[in-house]
Amino acid sequence: MAKTEGCGNNSFFIMAPVVGDTNTISDEEYLVLRAKDALKSDAFAAKAWMITAKTLFPNNFAVQVRIFLSVQIYVDLQKRLLTLLK
Repeated sequence: MAKTEGCGNNSFFIMAPVVGDTNTISDEEYLVLRAKDALKSDAFAAKAWMITAKTLFPNNFAVQVRIFLSVQIYVDLQKRLLTLLK
């Protein structure tokens, strides 16, 4: 989990290290792992990691699948909330 540090009014997040051996994974996999890790505590940070991955590696299948799955999760949550509010 990320923790906040700062000087005065300027605070910033320190990301926790990704679990696993980062020396054997590709850059694309690293960004996807960061997004998965960030999703546990901060959805906006996870989205930022995925936008970065999509920008740097637009043709990578793993990145595209992760984005698709993330969108499907949000669509499913939206549908469930709408049914609860009826």
